[in-house]
Amino acid sequence: MVNILIDGNYIFHKTFGIFGGYGNVDPGKILKDKSEQAAFIRKVSTDLCSSLKMIPQGGRLVFTADSRSWRKDIEIEDGGYKSGRVKDEAVDWTIFFELMQSFGSHLEKMGFIFSKVEGAEGDDLLMFWSDHFNSKKENCIIITGDKDLHQLAKISGGSWTAIWNNNSKKNTISVPRGWKESWLDKNESVNIFNMASTISPEKERFKDFLKKVQIEEIESRPFIFNKILIGDKGDSVPGVFTYMQNNKPINFTQRKSDTVYEAFLESEWREESFGTLVNSSESEEFLNWLSGLVIRTSKGVDSSENRIKVKSNIIRNFKLMWLNSSMIPDFVANGCTDEISRGISLEKRSVTLDRIKILEGTEWVTSGYQPKGFDPFEHLIK
Repeated sequence: MVNILIDGNYIFHKTFGIFGGYGNVDPGKILKDKSEQAAFIRKVSTDLCSSLKMIPQGGRLVFTADSRSWRKDIEIEDGGYKSGRVKDEAVDWTIFFELMQSFGSHLEKMGFIFSKVEGAEGDDLLMFWSDHFNSKKENCIIITGDKDLHQLAKISGGSWTAIWNNNSKKNTISVPRGWKESWLDKNESVNIFNMASTISPEKERFKDFLKKVQIEEIESRPFIFNKILIGDKGDSVPGVFTYMQNNKPINFTQRKSDTVYEAFLESEWREESFGTLVNSSESEEFLNWLSGLVIRTSKGVDSSENRIKVKSNIIRNFKLMWLNSSMIPDFVANGCTDEISRGISLEKRSVTLDRIKILEGTEWVTSGYQPKGFDPFEHLIK
């Protein structure tokens, strides 16, 4: 059984980029009247249904949306989390997010689960939902173009989570290393009383799907480790160590991070979970070792003051960028847990993937709708 988890923010922004003609456009102007809003939602519906028809399902369809992130309350030098994403004050995104809310609420009426929690980003919800389904021995595909979510690609107790970027220019599914051998190509157990048990329709559909996409394997552990050390410019999260040399900042680079990770693989902590390394009594020794290695690899001054700073930055970056329940504040984690209970309690219904029927009963589509330009008698009728 495959559950489909949809990054609603990605879907809406991707579609609006096409709908608005790309560039720095103002949703308040592009979506200024009801007819344009309806056309935009029909485009979202068309793209979403087209993608969903390509993949095997059988499980739940979950559409997630952002709330104001708890991460914005974590202090970062020279700004804050995602502070670089400054939108022109003249640009009104209100209608854009109101439409996402309305669309998600309507999808829930049509058999989806619309998931939004105070304080949580969509990324947090996608992590909690995938963990939930994997714990029930069910598989997940997350539809998103956000590379940060590659860290959620995993095999857990025989179940798995994969990440599909359904952008026509990318069209890549990111799977955990060993997924193909351990699941897709693995023979089913033979039952002499039911030879059909050797054939999995789900796998057959997957094999058809995989002919249309690129497959890339992800190792989440080095992906997360490197991300923590380097930071994320897109989210305004700096690397763990920067210093000035000849009036120029020396940043922590991918090459330096690779060197540190190779040393980590040779260390006594190589088998420990990240949670143990940053949230336990063993943390201090590890963080002291890692901070010193980071500084020396960067050819900085390995002083007590710099180590304290780097250790603090490592912990901060784990909180900001590692998608793990141990990093989430209790009020957000509890909200996500309650939301999953609510969503699962909803009646599971058959979902139409017809791009128009899925919008029935809304102002975004009318019976027998045709685009205005196709009516040759418009100006003849008085």
